[in-house]
Amino acid sequence: MAVFRSISVMLGAPARRSPDRGFILGQLMGGASGFAAFILYAVFIGFPGWPEAIAFVWLTSHAGFAVMALEPERDAAAKAGALASLTLFIAYLCSLTGGLASPFLPWLLVLPADGALTRQPRSIVLGVCCAAFGIILLGLVAPFGLMSLPLLTEGDGAIIRVAVALGAAVYAGTAIWSVTEAERNARARERRGALVFQAVTEGAGDLILRLSIAGELRFASAACAPLLGLTADELIGRSVFDFVLPGDRAVLADSLNDAAAMGRPTSAEVRMIKAAGGIAWVEFRCDPVRDGAWGKDADIVAVGRDTSIRRAFEDQLARAREYAERANVSKSQFLANMSHELRTPLNAIIGFSDVMRQEMFGAITVPKYKEYSGLIHDSGRHLLDLIGDVLDMSKVEAGKFDLTPEAVDSVELISKCIETVRVTAERKKVKLTANLAAAQGLVADKRALKQILLNLLSNAIKFTPAGGTVEIATASKAGWFWLGVADDGVGIGEEDLARLGRPFEQASGAYTREHEGTGLGLSLVRSFVELHGGRLEIESALGQGTTVRAFLPMTPQVRTDYAEAAE
Repeated sequence: MAVFRSISVMLGAPARRSPDRGFILGQLMGGASGFAAFILYAVFIGFPGWPEAIAFVWLTSHAGFAVMALEPERDAAAKAGALASLTLFIAYLCSLTGGLASPFLPWLLVLPADGALTRQPRSIVLGVCCAAFGIILLGLVAPFGLMSLPLLTEGDGAIIRVAVALGAAVYAGTAIWSVTEAERNARARERRGALVFQAVTEGAGDLILRLSIAGELRFASAACAPLLGLTADELIGRSVFDFVLPGDRAVLADSLNDAAAMGRPTSAEVRMIKAAGGIAWVEFRCDPVRDGAWGKDADIVAVGRDTSIRRAFEDQLARAREYAERANVSKSQFLANMSHELRTPLNAIIGFSDVMRQEMFGAITVPKYKEYSGLIHDSGRHLLDLIGDVLDMSKVEAGKFDLTPEAVDSVELISKCIETVRVTAERKKVKLTANLAAAQGLVADKRALKQILLNLLSNAIKFTPAGGTVEIATASKAGWFWLGVADDGVGIGEEDLARLGRPFEQASGAYTREHEGTGLGLSLVRSFVELHGGRLEIESALGQGTTVRAFLPMTPQVRTDYAEAAE
């Protein structure tokens, strides 16, 4: 097999996918003509001697080349062998029938036609060389008298010449038919390919261009008309850069050069000028091709898709994002300013109501007044706490809440927080339990950590009915501090869990809406935990209570994405 492949390479023959029917038919007819010639010779002349028998067997054996050519990889070797064999055969016949005066000599001129069956220039050259070799060989041996006694007699000459002429006519007809049929099939394939290509390019919504590396347009699909307002004929021969905005020409030029230099697809998104005015954003995929249609240099097939709608949407989205960011900054600034403005009068209300409640400047004779002053004080304190939450949340969202890490005694801090909420728990008849473990080396923002704990405890007490229990526990391990608050209260539905922790979000149940609050508490807890580089976990089920766990690193890993998002 390797020998046949080597012969194919030397002849420059491309790999065939199917046998060459024209060549196979010609060799079979040659073999059949050898057998027929033997029969005719035996009938009209007599039983052939050994010189004639060799000629008949030789010609008949050409059917073997047809069998060899049935395998595509042996095709070129079979044709080269058949050509060389036919040359020697005709030279042998000429030597038996008069040398250079033989009626078979014109057959040597038919050999290039046999080479033409391969449609390969090297095979045609091989046929010409074989014919020249046969003629030169006969000319060299003639002076030595080897052909002084030709095989043909005067009476046989007419019959042989007629037979030779018929054979030559049949062979020439076969060669012409084979070449003509091959050319017809090739043109039919080309027409089918052209029709398929035309249907694909005209039906495709994308713009398909073929251009040189310098940008000269060689082909343009029908999509150029709706995209640019120009027909393909108006584009071909011009430079693609004539239709690209000057600021984007370098981008497209680099993409074309890179595709040709690296031999792989590249992409570029440029603005193209429409004939009627305006521009269209087009994203091109540039693929190099080396099919030799316009010479040996590489061409570029660029497939462009109109991205104007996507670009317009992206621009609109960017503007909307900019407006939203401005609105968010304005909101944060407004909340921060209003919080400061409201805290001043609230502090006065709380202070004066506390003076009245404690009867610092004399007794209040009407008990209701004393009760009202207590309500004013409690409401003021509650409103001040809410404003404080709003202010803290606005600072977090604006990226201006700065942590102040310091060594923290977690047991002492948590114990103070428990004492702070104990009065509220006793008033609601909720039991508080604590399982605290010292966390040596804990570093955190003490104010933020206190806010985390107070918010978690307040929420747990708020949503736990009388007779319930709220438990707080801590632990530390492997560089992490764990803080958990669990209650056996009303719980939270699964559909509400995903929303909790967002600003101003609360569970949607009717029971929870009866409780006061803005929904900022848990959001602040999550923000403070994440500012420390930790994470928050919430587990809950309706009627089974809620467990909130905060995991904090022993040393804060301060996150900067809040500030970056705000900017």
